[in-house]
Amino acid sequence: MKKLITLAISALMVLSLGTTVFATSTSITDSANFNSIDPIDVLVNVNVDVTETKYKIDVVWSNLVFTYTFDDYVWNPGNHTYSTDETGRWSHNEGTVTVTNHSNKTVTVDASCPDNIADGVDVTFNMTNGDEELETADANERLGDEEKADKVVYTVSVNGQPNSRTQQTLTVAEVTLSIQ
Repeated sequence: MKKLITLAISALMVLSLGTTVFATSTSITDSANFNSIDPIDVLVNVNVDVTETKYKIDVVWSNLVFTYTFDDYVWNPGNHTYSTDETGRWSHNEGTVTVTNHSNKTVTVDASCPDNIADGVDVTFNMTNGDEELETADANERLGDEEKADKVVYTVSVNGQPNSRTQQTLTVAEVTLSIQ
């Protein structure tokens, strides 16, 4: 008997959880129309409450290691010395930093790299595509399409010629990102 009562109370509790049901009332005034009652709509309200913010931000750094090669020393047989040509070449002189927002919240990117000349190398840093405020990825036009996620692209460029002809690695600038 206890099990039966417990089962009945449990079933009653489960059936009363989580949904709101509305019905319209119908009254019968004519006993002749008892068999032709209009159907009654049963309505269920469904609420979707997305309150949790999920952040996913991709930061992609292209190759920011630039190599400058001086032209080879040239042997001068007349005075038995090597002479150098003052020209050289960069392996590449441009790299990028791309920040993409896949979050369900708008984020702001603050990026900096002081434009400067260090050790003869001229460094420039520019925003080349996008805006610092990256819109939410759950906007209607972006839903389900990762390629349409809002992004910003920064370009780091180097020019000039290093002052040192000694083989070494020089730190000529520093890129800083802050995402809020």
